[in-house]
Amino acid sequence: MISKWGKDAKGSASSLVRVVFIKNHSKNLQQVFVAYTCFSKALGYGDRFYDERLALITIDSTSSSLTTLPNAPTCDSCSGLTRIGVDEEFQIGGKPAVSFMFATSNKNPCCDTSIVKEEIIEKFYILGSPEVKDALTLLKRRTEVYHFANKVDSTAAYMTDVNYEKDAKGDITKIVLTYEKLSNDISLHQGILWYTWNKKAKTFGAH
Repeated sequence: MISKWGKDAKGSASSLVRVVFIKNHSKNLQQVFVAYTCFSKALGYGDRFYDERLALITIDSTSSSLTTLPNAPTCDSCSGLTRIGVDEEFQIGGKPAVSFMFATSNKNPCCDTSIVKEEIIEKFYILGSPEVKDALTLLKRRTEVYHFANKVDSTAAYMTDVNYEKDAKGDITKIVLTYEKLSNDISLHQGILWYTWNKKAKTFGAH
């Protein structure tokens, strides 16, 4: 990740693992979500620029497994750096579920940032053994800031607000997303998207 960060960062690559969320299903079954963080130990880099990936450790009475949970397709040349945080714990389809936020930015020492792109997606996972099910991915926010030579910037933005509908058992049955597209803080378009739980497919369908 830091190979193009210049001589100050050369040889300073490091990594760590942190626990993001733990679900104790029973005394014999535990699922632990962890974030693998890659960063540079060089001064001025470590607390500003780092990249994270999500993984799941499932532990039961007889075995354990490690599964990676990618938030985007594999890309060897992308400049985006991602930070991960847990959002909420839910119940979906009669099973426990949890959502995570993935905030990605191209503010990266490797590359030109005349166009700054940042976005936040939310992914919903239904928990179970030995794997979890990726039930839905929502784009929560996206901004693109264009820095021009005349020092006049231009901004494009996509903003959302999310609400949940639940049944009597507390299961999420519908996710309603209202969105707005803006250009230089001027609203261009507003709309609503619905994601309804499909019991047979065990996933959310868009409407």
